[in-house]
Amino acid sequence: ASLRSGDQLSLRRLSTGIALDTAIRVLFGITDPDRRESYAATIGALMNANTAPLMLVPALRRSIGGHGPWARLMTLRDTLDGMLREDLGTAESDTPDQRRTLLAAGHETTATALFWGLYRIHRHDHVRRRLLAELDTAADPDQLGALPYLGAVVKEVLRMHPPVPVVLRRLRSPTRIDAVSMDRGQIAGIALYALHFNSGNWPDPHRFDPDRFLGERPSPFRYAPFGGGHRRCIGAGLAVEAARRYG
Repeated sequence: ASLRSGDQLSLRRLSTGIALDTAIRVLFGITDPDRRESYAATIGALMNANTAPLMLVPALRRSIGGHGPWARLMTLRDTLDGMLREDLGTAESDTPDQRRTLLAAGHETTATALFWGLYRIHRHDHVRRRLLAELDTAADPDQLGALPYLGAVVKEVLRMHPPVPVVLRRLRSPTRIDAVSMDRGQIAGIALYALHFNSGNWPDPHRFDPDRFLGERPSPFRYAPFGGGHRRCIGAGLAVEAARRYG
């Protein structure tokens, strides 16, 4: 509200704030602004504390007399869990792993998609003009989901900028992928950038072209920004709706 024409702002910070605030309200029904601010501060600190060395080097996952990066991460995790238990009215013994994942990890991927959407829309002036003209036909936000070009823009953004680079699956039976034989229990990964930029599936794949999605629902073997099958991302609907409303 305080921004004026000519001011600069961080799109990444803006999109993260929008995605996190939406997730807190939609997933947990928390409407009090001060409480949402507390969540945002705790989750932001938690995400910053979960550094690459801690994720990649198991030996670092130990505290030294209650101090150090691992101890700080565990303290922030416990703080967030306590807030979730308090607001959801669950027992002290409840471990809200899934809810924590939805809130902490889910908002970041949504924010990334929103950021790239804003980037692409403002980088391609013909897309922006066409999109704004379509948005003018919507009388209220509930009609945004039915706008075909807006939906195509969101899908093309997710094709070129999938929120995660690889989708992993543990094999339940032996299989052969091209010339590679794999045993039951091994992990197979689908490289989404390789899939989404395959010129055999997508003509001129490096060109941002929302029209390729108008009137077409591509197979998950060509397009899988949220994975697929029984393990498809549970937050897919929320992510797409956030991108439609705020992009």
